[in-house]
Amino acid sequence: MRKSFHVAALVAVGAIALPAQAQPVLTLDEAIALAQAHSLPVATSQSKLKQAQQQIGQTYAGLYPQLSLSSSALSYRQIDANAISNFGSFGGAGGAAGGLGGGLGGFGGANLGSFSGGGGAFNMVTNSLTLTQVLFDGFQTADALRIADATVKMDQIDEANQRRKAAYDLSNAYFQVLRTQSLREVASKAVTQAQAHVEAAEIRERAGTGTRFDVLQAQAQLANVEGQLRSATNNVELARLNLGVVMGEPLGNRTPSPVAVLPSAHLDLEQDLTPALESRPEIQTLVVKQRIDLANIDLKRKTNLPKAQAQAQYSQQGIGTGRSFMVMAGVSWNLIDWGKADSTVVAAEEDARQTQLNLELARRSGAVDIQSAVLSRQDAHDRVAIAQKGLQVSQESFRMAEVRYNAGVGTGYEVIDAQTALVQAQSNYVQATYDLQTAEIRLAQALGVDLQQVLAQKRS
Repeated sequence: MRKSFHVAALVAVGAIALPAQAQPVLTLDEAIALAQAHSLPVATSQSKLKQAQQQIGQTYAGLYPQLSLSSSALSYRQIDANAISNFGSFGGAGGAAGGLGGGLGGFGGANLGSFSGGGGAFNMVTNSLTLTQVLFDGFQTADALRIADATVKMDQIDEANQRRKAAYDLSNAYFQVLRTQSLREVASKAVTQAQAHVEAAEIRERAGTGTRFDVLQAQAQLANVEGQLRSATNNVELARLNLGVVMGEPLGNRTPSPVAVLPSAHLDLEQDLTPALESRPEIQTLVVKQRIDLANIDLKRKTNLPKAQAQAQYSQQGIGTGRSFMVMAGVSWNLIDWGKADSTVVAAEEDARQTQLNLELARRSGAVDIQSAVLSRQDAHDRVAIAQKGLQVSQESFRMAEVRYNAGVGTGYEVIDAQTALVQAQSNYVQATYDLQTAEIRLAQALGVDLQQVLAQKRS
């Protein structure tokens, strides 16, 4: 059976209209853009993405020749003849240890020994320029690049997800302001109605067709709805304050637009559930994590492969003297590690298995989340229809109670009771309408929908 529903038809409250506002209007897409620009989680995810992109450059750098310059200086001053003799012996030993390098120790052994019978001082500066190139790294750099690329993709998913979350949080706060403003308007109308009933009761009392008790009842009702208006006004201020916090800057004299409509989208649970699941950020992240796990397994398996590099070095001792040039190539191969590499491979394979299990769990819980969001939206839609019928009945009941009271055949209690029922019906309709909008936002979140992109499509 084919089922369809609106993903995010965020509609305004039709029956409970807000009064004209002199304040500048803040649209939903403008508020979302501000929330994303000021969101700390978004900024953090962007910083992580930059780090991951830098890691790719660092990995590539390992493939290129590395050039380094080193410089050292030695200064020797005579203290006594024995010190010179001992240093000459030490220098000779250093020369033997210097070997092919012809470095500082070898030079010291060849020259300082001549001072053993005399006195004086010795200064020496050695400069070396070394070029190193990796010839073969056991294919580890290729795996490292695969991991770095996948990490960038994962951070891109996280950055997009944080932006979507900022949009969802903002939208909920945005419509909460509209909700509280609509409820305040309901309370304001109730105060106006209660004041009119007090005046009517006082007129009837003066005319002798009414009682003092009717007046007191009307005044009590007026005090009750005035308290409701005060509470509703306070809720508006709290909602506006919260919207400013979520948006990242004070709301000021701006007010959310009472009309915010998103294009409708449809989903067939039998055909479109799987694609919808793949749009969820946690599932996308785990799919990329699988790529990282496979590359990590390959990397661990290649740990003991041979590695080769070449090195060229030019050295100069003093100024224009003692120059030398050396070229060297070397191979290293770890033949026995007592099972260390194999154990790291097994651990990496277990990580991959855990990722697969987590992915399956995420798909199952995601399917439940989407289906639950669909049911919640349908429930909210049904409650709007029910609340609208209740509102129509209450409006007619209140009208008839006022007519009967003004005709002298009804009581003040009937008017107050009808007014109370009307206020409750109006409040129920407002709550149901914005509950539907909240359900739409939750469904969009369950499907991984980008509200900012939807708004952009609507404008175009």
